[in-house]
Amino acid sequence: MNTLFAAAGLLVLTAAAHSVMGERLIFSHWRKAAGPPAAVAGILQATWHALSVLGVAVAVVLWRLSTVGEPSPEHTFITATIAVAVAVCAVLVLVYTRGKHPGWLALCVAAILVGLG
Repeated sequence: MNTLFAAAGLLVLTAAAHSVMGERLIFSHWRKAAGPPAAVAGILQATWHALSVLGVAVAVVLWRLSTVGEPSPEHTFITATIAVAVAVCAVLVLVYTRGKHPGWLALCVAAILVGLG
């Protein structure tokens, strides 16, 4: 299987889990309890889901690149840029959550798959 296609699938699954789990584990509790003020909660919720949408967008680009024949210099540049960006995201999640958030692992695997592609 093409590693870019695998990375795309992993990023879609990660984005879906991110949105669903965020709604169930964070935002539903905020609505029941006295969470942050409504304006702050709305901004955080929109940002949360925007991140998931961007993850799917990156996955679509990777899927498209996985269908291209011979890699061009542009293909290499795009995949390298995505691999570095996803790796940096993995490190950020790992560091800022002290490894307690599982997203770092999925992002790390996706970065490796993209790098191999």
